Amino acid sequence: GQDDDGSPMHLFVIADGSGFSPDSIRAAGKRILWITNGIHPGEPDGIDASLLLAQALLESDQYMGMLARTAVCIVPVYNISGAKRRSSTSRANQNGPAEYGFRGNARNLDLNRDFMKMDARNTWAMAEALRDWDPDVYFETHVSNGADHQYVMELLTTQQDKLNGGLSAFMSDTMMPELHAWMDRRGALMGPYFETRGDTPEDGLYGFSDGARYSTGFNALFDRIGLLSETHMLKPYADRAN
Repeated sequence: GQDDDGSPMHLFVIADGSGFSPDSIRAAGKRILWITNGIHPGEPDGIDASLLLAQALLESDQYMGMLARTAVCIVPVYNISGAKRRSSTSRANQNGPAEYGFRGNARNLDLNRDFMKMDARNTWAMAEALRDWDPDVYFETHVSNGADHQYVMELLTTQQDKLNGGLSAFMSDTMMPELHAWMDRRGALMGPYFETRGDTPEDGLYGFSDGARYSTGFNALFDRIGLLSETHMLKPYADRAN
């Protein structure tokens, strides 16, 4: 599809040779992981992280074996026009990189608020691609803007009651504990995504309810596990991207 400024949008598929279409991948009994980067191009960590992941999947024996069961679909930059509006001032406190894109697209639309009203051409293209690929897990990368906490990354999951019972239980009881354990083994602090009721944690914390206008909430309508990473803008960029 196309961005609102007419730029082409891209999808890269990494598979083990069983095919590069949704039908061939499903026929081979594989799962599909979908990764979206740059929905907010001022939050670029996932773009570089996905490049590192792609390189590992293609070159590392340790990671290459994952493709025996899973195909990985990567949107390198979803908001193309926003990524072209590069500066170092729209997120003044962010610790790297030297330049980054802008949150809004060519029509100043926030694409992570557009999945129900679908005002942007980007959103129409994404919705059609997700319909065709129907991934098992939808994953999206973000960077915090304002909160200051000890975690290198927070991880949001779609609200569990939006999924069928078996899928919800797998996400909550198996997938999330394994992801947190994996980060612990790497020595990287990861916490659940939360909001504060006041200026400090002592004022109270609450979870975020991802309505269907958000990407994870939209994907939950189709019974897909939705995950969203939120790295910490004040942490070193290398720690956030790796």
